Amino acid sequence: HLVSALTDSDTVIVVQLDRMNTISPFLLCLLALCLFASSEESGGWMFQSEKKWDDQWSKGQWAYMDKVPIERCKIALIGELSKMYSSFNSSAKPYVLDIGCGEGSLADFLREDQKRFYTGIDVSKQAVLSARQKRPDLRFIHAPAHKFVPRRLNARFSLITMADMLYYVDYKMVLNKYRDLLMDDGIMIISMFQKKDKVIYENIWQ
Repeated sequence: HLVSALTDSDTVIVVQLDRMNTISPFLLCLLALCLFASSEESGGWMFQSEKKWDDQWSKGQWAYMDKVPIERCKIALIGELSKMYSSFNSSAKPYVLDIGCGEGSLADFLREDQKRFYTGIDVSKQAVLSARQKRPDLRFIHAPAHKFVPRRLNARFSLITMADMLYYVDYKMVLNKYRDLLMDDGIMIISMFQKKDKVIYENIWQ
């Protein structure tokens, strides 16, 4: 089953729900905040080069992601969902892979055991450097999504997140790649940017 939340903040969150029967009051509050918050649109963002990402990060153009309430709310929602689903995951070590991690904001909303096994990857070297400065206890790797190779032999993850990044890449290649890195009882959480009039890359959901 798929549950999606379309918000006025141009965000779509889709999560696979196999065995969830209840939603916590905290999650409902986060959903409500997302539904009634708003943010500005921006253009010229499709399929950017690594250099352009680095330029934007070095100029602080993405710093708001770690500060603006609606962005924090969205990441908090993803973090809360990951904690809810983790109770169904039998893995002894909750390995987390945050693809397109930016400065690693998601880790602020993970459980302590999830943080210990957290890995964030981003195509921007500047974003990764900033993430390591802000969250020095976590592991961040500079790598494009389609080139990342886990250092653990036969590595698989109990949680893989893709927050607003699939439309910057060959999404079919990326989804197939990380499907193979997901544990049998693992979960994948995807959020998607949405313009006011339509969902960008609607065919990603098809």
